[in-house]
Amino acid sequence: MAANGVVAIHSLLSQVSAVIKSQLSSQLSSLSSQVSAPSQSKSQLQVHSQVSALKSQLSSLLSQLSLLNVALLTYRNLTVSFGGPRLLDDAGITIEKRERICLIGRNGEGKSTLLRIIDGEIKPDTGEIEAIPGLRIGKLDQEVPPHLDGTVFEIVADGLGPAAKVVAEYHRLVHEYDENQDDAIATRLDDLQEQLDRTDGWSLEHKVENILNRVELDGDALFSSLSGGNKRRALLARALTADPHILLLDEPTNHLDIPGIRWLEEFLRKADISLLFVSHDRAFIRRVANRIIDLDRGQLTSWNCDYETYLQRKADLLAGEAKQQAVFDKKLAEEEVWIRKGIQARRTRNEGRVRSLLKLRVERAKRRNIIGTSSLSVNEGQLSGRKVLTVDNVSYDWGNKATHPGLLHRHLAR
Repeated sequence: MAANGVVAIHSLLSQVSAVIKSQLSSQLSSLSSQVSAPSQSKSQLQVHSQVSALKSQLSSLLSQLSLLNVALLTYRNLTVSFGGPRLLDDAGITIEKRERICLIGRNGEGKSTLLRIIDGEIKPDTGEIEAIPGLRIGKLDQEVPPHLDGTVFEIVADGLGPAAKVVAEYHRLVHEYDENQDDAIATRLDDLQEQLDRTDGWSLEHKVENILNRVELDGDALFSSLSGGNKRRALLARALTADPHILLLDEPTNHLDIPGIRWLEEFLRKADISLLFVSHDRAFIRRVANRIIDLDRGQLTSWNCDYETYLQRKADLLAGEAKQQAVFDKKLAEEEVWIRKGIQARRTRNEGRVRSLLKLRVERAKRRNIIGTSSLSVNEGQLSGRKVLTVDNVSYDWGNKATHPGLLHRHLAR
């Protein structure tokens, strides 16, 4: 990991910022004093002119500093393969602050694999990574993990790591003591309170409660009693407890109803974090994403535009690619016909043409074609008018209760 290089860049930026602030502060202080008590040699008009020039200089310097902004995370030369074609083939990705990136690709292209690599669950075959010091990444998986027991507070607090156990136990025992004022519970509460005092655990409890308020969930409710949508909302809250710089979302609208999706859209748009998410919900992508990353045949391509613009540009790119491949294939076919003539190909002056053909063959063998699209249509069969079944006086008993006694004579036709 090239963390040392990133730390050095951050240190340099800090030094540059400090120098600029010191210089600007000195000049502003000098000019301010001149404005309040102008000397005879300088009119107020001149001073105000210098102030305007200084503001212009400040704006220019800030613009230059913004260009030096270090990305949160950068991967280069990523390669991943599980025995078949490479899911990632010398690919790269960069995530900046407050970006909301949608990762798009066909099923099986490797989108979930890329999320797992970024989350550290699996390692790529090759690749380089650069990240800011202390980078924190949260992840919301596609499915709700089975057998999660406890209250919503306990589930969310689990995102805090080992410190969460004391906070969660204290929260649970407080409610138990309200219902049953047992001496053993009171003693345990005293012990937990001392631990929270020593470790500043009260701030962690406040943090969990604050996040629960943000996601609009009752911390005392049992996790198992929640709907599918609220379970995912609780798991989102758990991911947020670690204050992640980057939040990874795999199909975040699964199991959500329309109000739940709308709530999630607004929540993510207002969140001061970077997002990388996978979704097949086009309406969700349109409302949330401000950048698109396309995973196609092992390559990652960034599109700094909205979703609709991406669709148009991607279609144009594929159309151009198809034309280029058609020209290439035609050239290859012509050369294959030529090489089969035999005698001409063996002449010395044609050896270069033979070498070119061999290169064309290698290039064609390396090509990864787009997986074809499917088209499915079902035609409604016409009624034949033939009688296929006659029902007369049918009844059925369910225990002691008769259902549908004596159905009327009915014909079923097709």
